[in-house]
Amino acid sequence: MVTYETIRCWCDKFGAGFAQRAKAVRPKPGSTWHLDEVFVTLRGEPYLLWRAVDEHGAELDVLVQKRRDKAAARRFFRRVLRSNPVPRKIVTDQLRSYPGAKADIPELAQVKHVFVKAAARVNNRAEGAMPAASRTTACASGRSRSSRT
Repeated sequence: MVTYETIRCWCDKFGAGFAQRAKAVRPKPGSTWHLDEVFVTLRGEPYLLWRAVDEHGAELDVLVQKRRDKAAARRFFRRVLRSNPVPRKIVTDQLRSYPGAKADIPELAQVKHVFVKAAARVNNRAEGAMPAASRTTACASGRSRSSRT
């Protein structure tokens, strides 16, 4: 019989090595970051889902916050930089928080910043994956997109 304590011991013994091997085989992130944010509703309150994707479509990081200001963007940049190398180029929509936050972080000072028109809804790879999450939550809640009048 296997007990919970046995499983906990196995996790302590083998977990770190397993995590290192899994991280080693993960592909290296690309040199271009695509950043986007979208409003989501959690427990009836609006939040912002910040998302970073590389040029291959691999998700670099996700963060949920209440604010959409320079401090929130700076927090997101620092979080992505903790686990990924400094990019050569950052692609964003025209949110004014991004340039201010980028200027505050020395590692990103020399990184090229490309703006994409938000009205065209073509902001990069990050924008493309966001509507899928909206459709999934709409379907899970039992309503379709057409019934949202």
